[in-house]
Amino acid sequence: MSRPGDSFFLALLLGGHDFVRLVNTFDLSLECSMAAVLVVFFLFARYYRVVIHQSLRSMGIGFCLYSCFRAFNDSILQSALRSYSATWNLVDEVTYLATLVLFASAVYALQPRPVQKKVNLLSGDVYSEFIPHVNERLTRLNERLTQLLKSRAADKI
Repeated sequence: MSRPGDSFFLALLLGGHDFVRLVNTFDLSLECSMAAVLVVFFLFARYYRVVIHQSLRSMGIGFCLYSCFRAFNDSILQSALRSYSATWNLVDEVTYLATLVLFASAVYALQPRPVQKKVNLLSGDVYSEFIPHVNERLTRLNERLTQLLKSRAADKI
């Protein structure tokens, strides 16, 4: 496995002292590192029969595919920097959007489903007896708040 420091030194060595290539090479090495780690993780999980929830597996596959496509794009961009840059931007945007769709579907699958509980309503007689008392209390509360606001307004004058 490579470390970020190794990726940086690889970028310095292969970048050719061109800032654009340096950043591109650094990005290429990081994306290759991330893709390799994810592939090794999935192989480990398969070999040891580790059960991975479907949505988490989708997110891992999304990260791996995104890193692979980014590495592919960066390697092509290094060889044909000027003629490929517009196409590279388009492919990069499509890759990003496809990864977002994959992540959104995984997060949606992780959301717990609400449990439908049966609501037991009281009889209409109970509500018809209860509503006049509630209305009376709300009217008194409204009157108190009106008096309170009038007294505060009078104190400010």
